[in-house]
Amino acid sequence: GAEVVQAYVEPPVGGPYRPRRILAGFERIFLVAGESQEVRISLDPRAFQVWDGSWKQVAGDYVIAVGASVQDIRLRTSVHLGGEALSAPSWQAGSWYEQPHGLPSQRDFELMLGHKIVEHVPSKGSYNEESTLLDLSGTSRLARLVVGVMTGAIVRHGGGDPDDPNCHMAIASSVDNALFGLVNISGGAFPEAVMKLLLRIAN
Repeated sequence: GAEVVQAYVEPPVGGPYRPRRILAGFERIFLVAGESQEVRISLDPRAFQVWDGSWKQVAGDYVIAVGASVQDIRLRTSVHLGGEALSAPSWQAGSWYEQPHGLPSQRDFELMLGHKIVEHVPSKGSYNEESTLLDLSGTSRLARLVVGVMTGAIVRHGGGDPDDPNCHMAIASSVDNALFGLVNISGGAFPEAVMKLLLRIAN
């Protein structure tokens, strides 16, 4: 039968945060019962690099792990690579990224990011092609009217049941889609000229 042989790289201990295992290559093979086969897999050089202003290869002892999946490792070997000695950033010590458990908190992510996350509140004068009709409807009566017309049309087209999950999805993908995306997927029903008019009035 078919089997996908997967090769993973486990980075050196210490240094900048990286995933415990990085998929670096794979090869699909076909075997009959009892057959064995030699497989050659080229490893992606990026698996040995980190981004620090540019891609840099980190010196150290790497483990090459081969298996049927990330949780089903059959072979392991180690290799020492030269490169740059990069130390861990100051925020990493004691953080979620050093000892992952559960999900990272917003504070954990802000530590890695280097600044606080400021929630963007859509407001008059700040709307652009990446805004949504729902954004605009916060301050624009015309946008609220368009949202109402669109929602009604989608409900009618979907059989008249506003509580239908498919109807909810269709409404969200329309009124909560970026305006430029709405122009692209509307097939001419929501032309660019209408988008620009709505933006001009809302701003």
